[in-house]
Amino acid sequence: MDWAFEQAAAAGASPVLRVHSHTHDWTHPTSTYARYALVATVVTDPGRRAKGPTLVPDAHSVGLVAGGMPCADGFALAVEEHPALPLAGWAAEQSAVNRRTQRGPSKP
Repeated sequence: MDWAFEQAAAAGASPVLRVHSHTHDWTHPTSTYARYALVATVVTDPGRRAKGPTLVPDAHSVGLVAGGMPCADGFALAVEEHPALPLAGWAAEQSAVNRRTQRGPSKP
């Protein structure tokens, strides 16, 4: 999440939080992402479009990840992998960098 904040500051853009539903739940003080959600534009599948460095937490569906891509168009995109949706293949195709290892995935 800090990396996403840094990317927004470096780009001089407002951050975007791309979530699956209930935008207000993400700003609740008990939410892990409240600190980010309070300064970001929070968008859902049927929600309004936004552009800027984008964080997609708990990415449990391809639609959620795909919806984050146009939000991040031209900006950084951070996707948090969910156990139900392994993203190694997608990340390799995107030449993504794993923020934990600082390495790009190897293509199969």
